[in-house]
Amino acid sequence: MTQLYVTLRILLLEATARARRDERGQSTLEYLGMVGVAVLLVLAVMAVVGDLPFGKFFNDAITKIKAGAGM
Repeated sequence: MTQLYVTLRILLLEATARARRDERGQSTLEYLGMVGVAVLLVLAVMAVVGDLPFGKFFNDAITKIKAGAGM
């Protein structure tokens, strides 16, 4: 019984250690998230600062959403 416990414990520890080391693609996802946030910020600033078509597009979209929600 003790041998079974030790064997299972070792397998569990090896599996968790492997999972911690396996971070493939993690930095790609982080960079993609940062780029996405930066794009949204730039679009928001452009819509607020200038009289660009982005502002009208977003206002129309928000109006449609509010109308659909009954607000």
